[in-house]
Amino acid sequence: MVLDVSVIMPTYNCCQYIGEAISSVLAQSCRRLEMIVVDDGSTDGTAAALPSLPFLRCLSRPRGGPAAARNTGLRAARGRYVAFLDADDLWEPGSLDRRLAFATNHPDLGLVFGDASFFSDDGLVRASHLAPKTVFRRVPSSEPVPGRHLFRRLVADELMIEPFIAMDTVVIRRDCLDETGLFDESMWIGEDIDLWYRVARRFPVGYLDQIVARCRARPGSVTTDPETVAQGLVRSMVKSLEYYRGGGSSEVRRRLRQRLGSYLAELGELHASRGRLGSARRCFLGGLRCPSARRSSALRLAATFLGPGGRRIGTSLYRFLRTGEWTAPESWC
Repeated sequence: MVLDVSVIMPTYNCCQYIGEAISSVLAQSCRRLEMIVVDDGSTDGTAAALPSLPFLRCLSRPRGGPAAARNTGLRAARGRYVAFLDADDLWEPGSLDRRLAFATNHPDLGLVFGDASFFSDDGLVRASHLAPKTVFRRVPSSEPVPGRHLFRRLVADELMIEPFIAMDTVVIRRDCLDETGLFDESMWIGEDIDLWYRVARRFPVGYLDQIVARCRARPGSVTTDPETVAQGLVRSMVKSLEYYRGGGSSEVRRRLRQRLGSYLAELGELHASRGRLGSARRCFLGGLRCPSARRSSALRLAATFLGPGGRRIGTSLYRFLRTGEWTAPESWC
């Protein structure tokens, strides 16, 4: 039987949250669906904690990261559409049904996305993912139904300038992925934007102007480790720039190089703070090739040849040159 939608739910040590995530899927009215939970090497008994449901399958695999886990689910998916929900996040009641209706009413769309809020166990963190985003809102669109926007041109460049599509909000046509390929499994950060870009440069995209998902901010997730994040962001920017190597928007290239310089500096600082000066120098040398980061990269590179006290003085000097405010190094206090 061909199903309407396959819900892909990767999980890694989310035993305490996954029941709530599954309940939020059950709160949707769509019944021609399957849920594919991909246990990415959990050690907390996640698989044993799953409820017994006729439309739920659990696939187990060695730890490989979120992209590899989602691809495992995608290869097993039988739905005409695919939706993604992380095991510690939630869908708003009925939000899958609204996104699916939008997508099926406009079968030329590659994907439909919506807005998301962010929360922690202590309460609301951010009311809207899209509220501070402005670039995609400037793309001409039509509104055949209030709150449902069809962009009048492809939005791949806008997506690169200002990533605006959140994973938990996406419903995507399964056959689009036959043309674009799946998630890049070498990426642990930014693998979603990479795929959305590949979809958005080939297919039109629809936007549902509603909060459709709630994303949990919690300690211990991949995105809370600063070095993992910095390495992932550098990898993501390098790959993004490869898409524009043969031409394309000069503004996109400028923005990507600016971000790459910033991420290289951040990663270099992390390496330097942990005594890995060779790795730090390679990051700062890379930053010299990014126009917006040349001065800061040169200063940071020079500081790696000084002792710890010299590096603290260099950091204070750099901040003074940027802000005009002098902060004495800790060793002087």
